[in-house]
Amino acid sequence: MKMLYRCDSDPNAPNDKHFTPLMVASKYGRTDLVRTLFQDARVDLSAKDIRGLTAVELAKDDEVRNRIDDLVLLSNEPSPDGRMTTVVRSFFVEDGSIRLVVKSGAPNGNSTVTVTTCRRSLQDFENLAKWLAQEHPASWLPVISNLASPFLIPSRPSRSILRDIQLRLDAFLKILLKHPTFSTHEMVWEFFLVPDIDPSMLAERSARKSELRAERVREEYAPIYDVREVEIFVQHARESVRSLHHASKSVLRRANRLRSANSDLIDAARLSSTALQSLNFLPGTHLQAVERYTKTLTQSEANPLAGFYYSIHAISSTTTAILTALNRPSTLITSMATTQKSIDRHHLSIRRSDRWPLGLLDDARSRMQRDAQDKMERATDELSGFGKELRYTQQVVASELASWQGNRIDMGRKTLKEFARRMVISERARLESMKRAVRELGLSGQRLSNDGDDGDVMSPDVTFSEELVRRGSIEDVTDEADGALVVEHNGDSNTHDDSETTNGYNEEDQSSSPLHLDQEDEEERVTMPEALSQRADEAQPILASNDHD
Repeated sequence: MKMLYRCDSDPNAPNDKHFTPLMVASKYGRTDLVRTLFQDARVDLSAKDIRGLTAVELAKDDEVRNRIDDLVLLSNEPSPDGRMTTVVRSFFVEDGSIRLVVKSGAPNGNSTVTVTTCRRSLQDFENLAKWLAQEHPASWLPVISNLASPFLIPSRPSRSILRDIQLRLDAFLKILLKHPTFSTHEMVWEFFLVPDIDPSMLAERSARKSELRAERVREEYAPIYDVREVEIFVQHARESVRSLHHASKSVLRRANRLRSANSDLIDAARLSSTALQSLNFLPGTHLQAVERYTKTLTQSEANPLAGFYYSIHAISSTTTAILTALNRPSTLITSMATTQKSIDRHHLSIRRSDRWPLGLLDDARSRMQRDAQDKMERATDELSGFGKELRYTQQVVASELASWQGNRIDMGRKTLKEFARRMVISERARLESMKRAVRELGLSGQRLSNDGDDGDVMSPDVTFSEELVRRGSIEDVTDEADGALVVEHNGDSNTHDDSETTNGYNEEDQSSSPLHLDQEDEEERVTMPEALSQRADEAQPILASNDHD
């Protein structure tokens, strides 16, 4: 294995059953071989066989499957505290649902990592988002409720949609771990540290915490009635974030378009290779080279462009969540305006009832005054509550907006660095595959003899003489002086000035000039009118005889 690892070989080359080396090692339980293959960055974990199964799904032993999951976990970048958390795998369940394996690892002092494993369903992720939004309504939170179902065809569930769900939920979990509010939330940590959770208990606890938060806001925050400053702040923040939102959406659309174009290119290359196989006059080595080149264009679901797309999608989801959070202050301001109108209406009703004459319908008048007074007091309390909630929301949005800006920049830089790193690895592996395809044709040079130290390829000698390079070239004579070439039409030969410098020529320049005429060419040009006149004299008797007839 070490010899193959150091030699010029493709670690993802399939056999006749479309099994890659990682699939074979996983199927037969070779954990050491799996660990060795994971050291190569070119190894593709998402490669599939004929049945559409990956290396993890082909593993017959749970130990090998867990070892692969642990290696996937350790391949992720750790957080500042050293902990690594990710969704390593997803699979279908017989009851028509899906399960996602969430692993989290924390480093220990003795150079080991403590790994915890939890299995969560899609409903668990949706409940987590719902409970977090209930406890912190002013905080921004990505939406995960619009995921496609992999069971559109019940008999054949889609593994591509399952992988899409896995990547989106993995990005959602990582966003929560970087969130300024939810990164230290107990429910988020219980989600990937506690194997078994009780949804009813968590829902009840979230409801109590929501009530405590509302009570704390009413007691500790002062209401704000002048909403002009808040409107200006929210409007400025919304305009700034909206421009970033449009830019991220534009990048997302272009990345998706590039993925589609790349897929079309691969399909076109396959069709072209199939058509070229029918050309019998081509040598077999050429057809094999074309087939190998077509295989180099093939990409799996874990290609660098797909990873870049999902990373940009995660950034775009955070931008959308920020815009949704910025709409909450505007909603509160609208509610405050409606409540203020209700207070003014009740106050006007109380003042109008004072104009009634005394002694006339006193009971009805007093009852209407009490009702109007009670409604005005309730509306005043409601207005005060909206004002306190507005102040709390403004503080939360302002603090999280600053933190989101820093996280967005870090996520963008990491996305670009990861995309560039994976693209370099992928293109370098593709280049090596193309070299192997061309090497069979003998066009990449001649190998050194066996006496050499290594098997390097020696390029052929491609040096040419300067005369051969200049052959067939065209010289530019547009800047030459007029009159350099003088031709006499009186039958004499061309006359050249031997030492004149006004024409910009000397004898050597004229002999090498492309416009120089030889002596024979000049004689032919001078005698051309005489030949034409002789042919005209011979044609006159023939014309005369025709006229006579």
